[in-house]
Amino acid sequence: MSRLIHINENSPKPIYVQIQDSIIKAIRSDLIRPGSQLPSINEISDGLNIARKTAEKSYNELKRKNILVSVPGKGYFVSENSKLDQKKVMLMFDIMNLQNNVIHQSFMKSIKDHNLVDFLVYHKDIEAFGKYLTHAPDEYSHYVIMGHFNDKEEEAVRVINQLPKHKLIILDRNLNGIVGDYSGITQNFSNIIHNALSDMQDGFTNFNKLCIVFPKFTYYPEDTLKGVTNFASDAGLDFEVIKKIEDYVPKKGEVFLTMTEKELASTLLKLQQNNLEIGSEVGVVSYTDHPLNQIVIGGITAISPNFEEMGRLAAEAILSGKKTVSSIGYQLRRRKSL
Repeated sequence: MSRLIHINENSPKPIYVQIQDSIIKAIRSDLIRPGSQLPSINEISDGLNIARKTAEKSYNELKRKNILVSVPGKGYFVSENSKLDQKKVMLMFDIMNLQNNVIHQSFMKSIKDHNLVDFLVYHKDIEAFGKYLTHAPDEYSHYVIMGHFNDKEEEAVRVINQLPKHKLIILDRNLNGIVGDYSGITQNFSNIIHNALSDMQDGFTNFNKLCIVFPKFTYYPEDTLKGVTNFASDAGLDFEVIKKIEDYVPKKGEVFLTMTEKELASTLLKLQQNNLEIGSEVGVVSYTDHPLNQIVIGGITAISPNFEEMGRLAAEAILSGKKTVSSIGYQLRRRKSL
């Protein structure tokens, strides 16, 4: 049976994970049946010429996942209830914030069986991200990845491209360079912004210029700006991209579109420092909504992408087993600021 276990010394995957992958593949291929006994740890270590603790670690991981069971004095056996025929998901987020929490809750609500989901947050750390994926055994039927990597995107894409594309679902934003036929549930930032601004074009009657606060380093794609420039052109408004709001001198007649909570706070502070009345002399629109938007200066108008839909569609793609490529919708919440 040890001949079913294959080790590639040049693989980025640790040996203990490769052993797991080989056993999982053999079980799924019916080469090893439920209830079958596996070689002992000593037999594996001697046969593959690896450290005993490496073989033991692979068996312990499979036992923890109920793929193997151990019987004292007899050895390790394939579990009768391994559930390898069920879907198993690795769900990876860059950070946890308000919008990602909405996506996560919607996904878990729709997937129903929470035991089938391993949830990991890599905190925009490309090394941690790569380690999670290269150490992941082949038990996963799907990898659901939210990819915000700042200047490390190319490196992250190289890691993602090692995954089977029929198992891949990309969330929130498209990543350039991914090769193959994979699923994606994302925001079309350009379309959402253009359509939402068009929906509230009547609010721009008393304004002559649209400014987007768009820092040099942001996880929003440059394509986002197309939606703003196209709307400004359609509406006959002047347009400007502001990289750093702290260095900008705001003037009456301008509307400011902010993309993050941080930039919204900095913009509101700048407008107040210049004694400009928000809602009449200047306008403010926030991309994504937050609870404080309802109460700050009487309310901030917000474009709110439907993150609940994103989580639900990702779960439905997994449950149906069908490739899904979809862009989420949005809600417009008009308040005093425009």
